[in-house]
Amino acid sequence: MDSEAIKTVVTIISCIISLLSLFGFGTIMTMFWKDKHDKKKKDMEENSQLREEHDAQVLAKIVNDALDLKLSPIISKLDMLEEDMVKVKKGVQVSNRTDLEELSEKADKQGFLSAYDKQRFEATYQAYHNLGRNGIMDATRERILAMSESKPVKKKTTTTKKKVVLLEDK
Repeated sequence: MDSEAIKTVVTIISCIISLLSLFGFGTIMTMFWKDKHDKKKKDMEENSQLREEHDAQVLAKIVNDALDLKLSPIISKLDMLEEDMVKVKKGVQVSNRTDLEELSEKADKQGFLSAYDKQRFEATYQAYHNLGRNGIMDATRERILAMSESKPVKKKTTTTKKKVVLLEDK
């Protein structure tokens, strides 16, 4: 090979390397560009999601604040009603207990309690028990319900007079 041939081969090889470099450089630049663009797009999507989440939180706070403002008078009135209901419940419970005690005293005096009064006692007891479930009247209830519903018949006892003879000392 002569120097001319070597120059031609070197020129051809240089051209081939130049062409490959030119195509390779473009490919590499395209890859860098695409990566940068994809990263920017991903960051924008993440930022968009973060903005949407932030906006949703801000909107939720605004709605909650508005609801709190509008509902606070209603809530305070409900609280007052709840306190009043506790007082009314306690009053009804006391009244029911008084009625139960009166019926119990009546039964104790008479020695019996009519069927009607037993029904009244049971209905009052159930209302009383449901108000507090305190069990104070349980034993009284059992005793009252076990009582007779009619006046007990008294057996007449005959008294025999016995003559007592005193013997005097003679």
